[in-house]
Amino acid sequence: MNKLAFLIVLAALFVGTSLNAQNNQIPRLSPPGQLTQMVGKTTVTIDYLKTVARGREIFGGLVSYDSLWHTGGGVTTIEFDRPVTIGEQAVPAGKYSLLTVPTEKEWVIMLNTDPKVFGSHNYDGTKDVARLTVPVMKPGRFYESLSFDFDVTPHNAKLYISWTDVQVVIPINTPSEENVMAHIDSLLSADLLTDTEGYFLAYNYLHFNKVHLEKAIALTNRSLQVEDSEYPYRMQAKMFILMGDKKGALGAIEKGEVTVRRKFANNEERLVSLLKHYAEERKRIEGL
Repeated sequence: MNKLAFLIVLAALFVGTSLNAQNNQIPRLSPPGQLTQMVGKTTVTIDYLKTVARGREIFGGLVSYDSLWHTGGGVTTIEFDRPVTIGEQAVPAGKYSLLTVPTEKEWVIMLNTDPKVFGSHNYDGTKDVARLTVPVMKPGRFYESLSFDFDVTPHNAKLYISWTDVQVVIPINTPSEENVMAHIDSLLSADLLTDTEGYFLAYNYLHFNKVHLEKAIALTNRSLQVEDSEYPYRMQAKMFILMGDKKGALGAIEKGEVTVRRKFANNEERLVSLLKHYAEERKRIEGL
């Protein structure tokens, strides 16, 4: 390469680099957005372009009614790392295009196994794994940009899609509750664990959610077989109260006090503190 050609190539590279640097200073009209949320034991990830209203009429205008929409400024995908249920429809783990057909009063929601669907020109309805119709709601505030958000319960979630004064909700259910209960049943039927952590996590989970309290008490008893401790008795008292068993709760308090006196006989500060707590709990329970 001669000197002139080298200078021309160098100048072209400089101009290209300069233009790219300038372009990086200009914000995108529809910036990319990503939302990742753990629902139960399932990770849900949404990728989309966060398009902005900028004074335009959106639904019935920019987004035509009764027409397939890719639900964003470009392809929108939703991914699950475990199987879920959308509405009443089972959806395998995987990545899907999130497609919608908006109308004034309701939207049709579709999940399609082709994760690159952009409008009707490359949409194949036979690849839909879920389709449901949801009502349009008013969100209570104005959304300048298209927004996705989750409202999460221990095992399930509601996915909110909001833009301008329009909002729809997609229910997402996971099998984590069934999996948790299957695990808890295995803890009750298998040989004793070598430590108490597994039992601790299980009975606290049941107590917090106020479900299957008889199993929670059985788990505390298994924990006590592994380790001599006063804490399971405190939890038993709480669970007996939830079950309406005042006598059972007072019995747990009495056993807890006996354990405290035995285990902390040489730790006066801890002994006094715990006995005070048990006395307060006894008084509270007796007053119920």
